[in-house]
Amino acid sequence: MEFSPDYSAEQDGEAAWRHLSSLRHIVGVGMEKCGSSTLHDLLAQVAQIATPVEKETYFFNQHLLKGPGWYHGLYRFTGAEKAFLDFTPLYFRELRALEAIREFPTEKRILLMIRNPVKRAFSFYQHDIRLHLCEGEAVHRRKKTWRLFDEPELDFSFENMWRLQPPYYFHLLAARLQTIFQLYGRESVMVVPLEEFHAATGPWLDRLEGFLDLDLSAIKDIPLPHSNKGSLPVFEKRKSGLLGRGRTLFLTLDGQERRIDAPNERAMDAVLRLQAGWTASLDPQLADEIYQRHYREDVARVEDLSGLDLSRWERDLRRAKEQPVAALRP
Repeated sequence: MEFSPDYSAEQDGEAAWRHLSSLRHIVGVGMEKCGSSTLHDLLAQVAQIATPVEKETYFFNQHLLKGPGWYHGLYRFTGAEKAFLDFTPLYFRELRALEAIREFPTEKRILLMIRNPVKRAFSFYQHDIRLHLCEGEAVHRRKKTWRLFDEPELDFSFENMWRLQPPYYFHLLAARLQTIFQLYGRESVMVVPLEEFHAATGPWLDRLEGFLDLDLSAIKDIPLPHSNKGSLPVFEKRKSGLLGRGRTLFLTLDGQERRIDAPNERAMDAVLRLQAGWTASLDPQLADEIYQRHYREDVARVEDLSGLDLSRWERDLRRAKEQPVAALRP
């Protein structure tokens, strides 16, 4: 895919090209539920870095044809910036988006956040329940589609997800990491394991400062922001009407309650049956099984490619397995 100043139909396309190409382009390409929001919110406090009005731009996978003028318009520029930031985790899954990022005529620094893959999968599973399924969106996974008011043919438990093994949750990392290195060059990519970043934030920020060639002193002594944290939603069917003969469905999410318009009482019961199968906490035995059977070899390849020591992932799962009372949390 080739880019040129007349690629966009926007009148301000050429000016946008010139401005964007004069800045360092920091692109977070994934993965989901690996702390990208934390790192984005941290870097957003650096005066030299422009951030978009909303964290995820989806420019390279959904809005590319809108051109550089549209992309430029997403950002809050003050004139003091040396870089601009685009953290859209979905880029990781889409090769065409990764290729479009490579062809975009900017000086790029690619950030890839990773995390214990079993914990990431479980966190993503709960994220889907909170932000998609409970909002009435169809949740598509290999072999099955779940909708909030449909009669559930299969339970939406995490254990059942493991049996189905949809790649959306249980995505392997090594092959895509190798592709990312090939597309951008090893020197332009920084892989950041979430657990290590939390355990040694100062040293990792020093490394990030050198990688981005930016002054990050403003964020080195502040608490790490934490985003996208919340509990599973709770649906409840209650009596309604003057004589209590009607039924109404309510949803409680993050302490906020609201009424849900259900087509009929049968649909309400379907929601409650679907909810009964949701997994609130990850069973340590299952977590270790998933890691050993699905991820162990892939993680070894990631270590070889990245030069990182990721052994704590397996140690953490083994430790939790030996203490099964303490269930893993997302």
